[in-house]
Amino acid sequence: MELLVGDSAETRIDMKLYRVSSILSGNKFNSDISYFNNGNTVDVQYIGMNVDLKFTHHYPFFAFVEIRTKLEELGILVMCNASRIDVYPSGASAIGLMAYEMEMGLQATKLVDIFERCENQSLITTIELQQKYRERWLKSLLNK
Repeated sequence: MELLVGDSAETRIDMKLYRVSSILSGNKFNSDISYFNNGNTVDVQYIGMNVDLKFTHHYPFFAFVEIRTKLEELGILVMCNASRIDVYPSGASAIGLMAYEMEMGLQATKLVDIFERCENQSLITTIELQQKYRERWLKSLLNK
């Protein structure tokens, strides 16, 4: 979805809405992630289970990490690719909505949309475990 702002068609704000599931105490519920590209920054908003959080950052993935930090304090995990243990942005991918799938010992080549739904609950994890997996993955590339 593309929104026009003001009188000029050259002033554009990109907006995307993702319908995902979230988990609290083993129970799934519906939630939404909204992405707004404001030009120099992005806004990412999460709405679900009476929780409404919004963060602004230069990079969508890291805006969502801020949201996940608050959600984890409430015991909530979001079932999207950005919450997968094996997904993390790298280099230029961090400025957009894509991140790499990581597999131990292999160079990452497959990109996934960070806010797309992930139904495989076993891949969904905390920020801390995701970061530890990335560190192990990086070491696995050096040890080849």
